[in-house]
Amino acid sequence: MKSWRTGPVTLALRAALWGMVLGSAASVTAVSAAAQEFHVTAGSLAQALNQLAQQSDVLLSYDPALTVGKQSY
Repeated sequence: MKSWRTGPVTLALRAALWGMVLGSAASVTAVSAAAQEFHVTAGSLAQALNQLAQQSDVLLSYDPALTVGKQSY
């Protein structure tokens, strides 16, 4: 089983995802909840974050230096 690290990139991702969840909570109550699929390809973390932001129509802000040399799987 893979252990989760709590480095700066992980913490930034968690904060961004929680922001998306909390930001959309009000709209979920107004509109019936519908499942949404995201298709993010493996590769550089910066590319994966950009794909996620585009597909979810969310403005995602992060320090690009945190993604240097990081990969998504």
